[in-house]
Amino acid sequence: MKDGGPVFPCSKCGGLVEFRAEWQRKDRRCLLCKRKQQNAANVAKGELLKVEGRAAYRRRRPYYAAYWKARRTDPLHLLQRKARRKVATEIEAGRLERKPCEVCDGTPADAHHENYSKALDIRWLCRRCHFAEERKTIWL
Repeated sequence: MKDGGPVFPCSKCGGLVEFRAEWQRKDRRCLLCKRKQQNAANVAKGELLKVEGRAAYRRRRPYYAAYWKARRTDPLHLLQRKARRKVATEIEAGRLERKPCEVCDGTPADAHHENYSKALDIRWLCRRCHFAEERKTIWL
């Protein structure tokens, strides 16, 4: 133990714990006991998310539920998802290779679709140039 403050037994395991001024709680636990409790809480939270998933989050937020319901049936969104998935599949298979940005030669570059019905007709743009291109498209 460090010599500098009072020592108390851990409230969980009984080991000696040096008191720190920032501890305002009566529950003085050693770091190992604190970690064990936090890890157990994280596992429980993860299991809950696995069981409930995103659907539970959407049920709690009616706005998001309506938003995602509209997105699932929107033909433009479905076309966008299909085109993006096609590009991702081609990259994963090695048939399509990421290139640097066509405007500024920056990396990493994203695939930009001018027309979503032509899934593999893409331009490689960095994030900054991609946003600039999207703004041009929206406001024209």
